[in-house]
Amino acid sequence: MSRVDANELAELTARFGAPVRWTRALDVTRETIAEWRDATKKRQAEIVLALPRPGKRVLLHTKDFYPSGVFRVPSGGIHLGERVEDAARREMREETGFTAPLTRLLGIIEYEFRHAEERVPFVSYVFLADETHDAPHPMDAGERITQFREAVWSDLPRLAQMLDDLPEDWRDWGRFRAIAHRLIADFKF
Repeated sequence: MSRVDANELAELTARFGAPVRWTRALDVTRETIAEWRDATKKRQAEIVLALPRPGKRVLLHTKDFYPSGVFRVPSGGIHLGERVEDAARREMREETGFTAPLTRLLGIIEYEFRHAEERVPFVSYVFLADETHDAPHPMDAGERITQFREAVWSDLPRLAQMLDDLPEDWRDWGRFRAIAHRLIADFKF
């Protein structure tokens, strides 16, 4: 069962162009499926932000609870009843302080997290924004962002592989996060 609202997708496509659509099934641990079951009660989906920087670079961030040295593209939950585009603008502002225009809906990734017989669907909407030269600064301390850095766009597949290769305690999270990095990397800017 898809968690993508067809009417909202039609509106997003009219504004931002037709996105690529990926489906990915991830076999996860019992603990991870329980976390996703709980998470989907509070948020219907998430946005992922490709935030271009000068010199064909992309903005990454890390948080105080991530494994040492792990950086990734920003993302954030879409609250129940919240419009996808509104969530993208809100999350960009909360995590980076940016108000750059959204320029394209790059993709939609529909996940199925699986453990034993249980299945939990989830969706990521991957947006591209205009390039910004501003220094990022989180507006919401609850995000727990500790540092930003930039990576060359062509380095995203290597970063995705690093996420795939995280230690066991972080493996399910890393494999999930790697997918959006690969989708963004497919777009050459």
